[in-house]
Amino acid sequence: MSEKKKSGGALLGAAFLMATSAIGPGFLTQTATFTGQYQESFGFVILVSVILAAIAQLNIWRVLCVTGLRGQDVSNKVLPGLGYLVSILIVFGGLVFNIGNVGGGALGFNTLLGIPTKVGYILAGLLAILVFVLKNVHNEVNINDRNRLHPYYLVYLDEDGVTLHSHLCPKDILDAMRQLCRGQKQPDKALCRAFNAETGDGRKMQKYSDLLEDAVLSIVDAKADSDLDSLFR
Repeated sequence: MSEKKKSGGALLGAAFLMATSAIGPGFLTQTATFTGQYQESFGFVILVSVILAAIAQLNIWRVLCVTGLRGQDVSNKVLPGLGYLVSILIVFGGLVFNIGNVGGGALGFNTLLGIPTKVGYILAGLLAILVFVLKNVHNEVNINDRNRLHPYYLVYLDEDGVTLHSHLCPKDILDAMRQLCRGQKQPDKALCRAFNAETGDGRKMQKYSDLLEDAVLSIVDAKADSDLDSLFR
């Protein structure tokens, strides 16, 4: 029962992230504008958009989960070179989408604070750049600057969730991975088949979700241990 609850929570969390990732100043501003213009008739457009988006997302994620490949790799198998075109289109679409967000932010500044739209564009753009430039406002997460991969984390666990190398020893983990891959120039197809058989082609990932949770807890525990040690120095 608890595993079902965990799985349901993970699915709800993923759905929430997917839904909220599309919400930005541009999205909210345009939705409010068109709703004000077309009123109740705009509801049908929203309904159709939600249905089409759900169908597209379900099909895309089903293909990716079953094949275990990245989107561009699937596209390249369908038609050589198509993956690169898809990647370019995604980058271009993301650029256009975020230009809309910057514009929506400018309109928001204008509505709430009376700031001219052109100045609002500059402020919204600078805020977006600032968010990406600041790697982590909570520097205390990187204990004594010992995580050389900060703000990224690499943890090596065994199948029982026991930490073999913590996130504070990324070099040891990379050395172990390098040793395992020595002499291998191609993916281990037998290992991939065994993983797909164990996980039902990526549909049964509860074991690895639990390992991920153990990895996160090991990072938190390392921080707690460091704080405790500092009391006795």
